[in-house]
Amino acid sequence: MYGRCKFRWEGREMIQEIGLCLFLGYFTYEDIKTRRLSGKGIFLFAIVGGIISVLFPAYRIGQILLGMGIGGGLLIMSLLSKGGIGVGDGIVVLISGIYLGVQENCFLLLLALLVSSLYSGILWIVKKVDRKQKIPFIPFLLVGYIMRLVFGIV
Repeated sequence: MYGRCKFRWEGREMIQEIGLCLFLGYFTYEDIKTRRLSGKGIFLFAIVGGIISVLFPAYRIGQILLGMGIGGGLLIMSLLSKGGIGVGDGIVVLISGIYLGVQENCFLLLLALLVSSLYSGILWIVKKVDRKQKIPFIPFLLVGYIMRLVFGIV
């Protein structure tokens, strides 16, 4: 499916894609501005994802739970790394699993990690940051999701 635009402007897909873009956009703004995510936004993100999954099922419950498990794994790594990985990042990936299922959520995380690694590497090379400096991760989830939509990846 590489090389073909993945915009699917019909039914559930449109609702899912627009909804996830809006939420990731909102959380990107919060992550950059405050480095915190609002509980109300997280709750709304999860509820809307659950409603979409019930009204327009695209994945079996097992795929959704495994997709959420990716974020659960990030939450565990956040606790083990004592904040090296943000709790909010894990929560957003966990909830995006409701929208995307396991395969697409895993790929979204991989794209975001790739883009953030490239960005961080460039900043480090030009001496704008050091290795220990923290950068917001949710913007890279948004960039990865937009890349997925525009370039038809997955």
